[in-house]
Amino acid sequence: MGGLTRRGLAMAAASSAVVFALGLLAGVVRLLPWWLSPDVPFGVSTPFALALLAAALEAALVVGAPLGAALAVGISVERGEIRALAALGVSAPRMALSMWPLPLAFGLLVLGLDTGWDARSTPPGVFAQALVEEAKASCYGSDGPQAVSVPLVNVTWVCFKQAPPRVVAPLPGSADAWVVAREVHLSPDLRSLALRQLHLRSRPAEGRPTLDLRADDGTIRGLPGWGRGTRTSGAQRGFTAMFVLLGASLGAAFALARFQVASIAAVVPLGLLSPALALAILSRLDSSDLPLALLALVPVGCAVLPVALIWPARRLGRWLGRGATAASLC
Repeated sequence: MGGLTRRGLAMAAASSAVVFALGLLAGVVRLLPWWLSPDVPFGVSTPFALALLAAALEAALVVGAPLGAALAVGISVERGEIRALAALGVSAPRMALSMWPLPLAFGLLVLGLDTGWDARSTPPGVFAQALVEEAKASCYGSDGPQAVSVPLVNVTWVCFKQAPPRVVAPLPGSADAWVVAREVHLSPDLRSLALRQLHLRSRPAEGRPTLDLRADDGTIRGLPGWGRGTRTSGAQRGFTAMFVLLGASLGAAFALARFQVASIAAVVPLGLLSPALALAILSRLDSSDLPLALLALVPVGCAVLPVALIWPARRLGRWLGRGATAASLC
């Protein structure tokens, strides 16, 4: 059964490469408006690009291993190898368990990625502050006045040749007031921001006083925030993803070997569905108030789902086949 494992590794590597390429393409589409904007320097997009790259790598590894295992078993069924192994007394659980090196290897890669490059667990305010600092750094060395926009944060750095840059932003909750400051610091949850050497001014309007305020320090609180931070660490997410890989890969391999499924129209969805649902559920649990203990149920669901889909479909197919046979006899 070593050939089955080697085929699974080859299929998983190819599947991961395809998923990673699709993830990179999606990331480029999201970053393209930033890169094409003349007011957004290329370096400002670096923190966002790194976060998208980490997400694409994780998705490629989590999806690639179960899909590779499913394709390997489906090809073996089509070639008659699974039937030959069954004739020799090799059970479907043993065939599935023989592929354990595949999900283990990919699971360790995911664990290393999530613990060593914990970009997904960065609080939204820390991520946004990195964008602000990148934009500010691009001001230094400027040959003349220019504006550098910061996407997602809705602030703009105004650069000067002989003076420090100033950040300009609309006052939150007001369409007629603007604030200019020397520095801006965002809270980790993005519900407040601190300003230094600020100048707050409102637009003049008939029948309304004009606000003109200067201060060394100021804080704006009560902001709605942007996004939600994650509750799990990189290690917790990595270990959960590793068990998801084991459950999804071995569950798909067992189901396809047990029911002798070779159709590519069934093999690919069965290999994709469990890890795709697992990623969505993990993301939802990580940003919700539900108990984190529910994370332990995700790998179990990934292992059971392929059998839960194939078994009723086979029973329904046999029932419809009997009905068609009875109708023809009548």
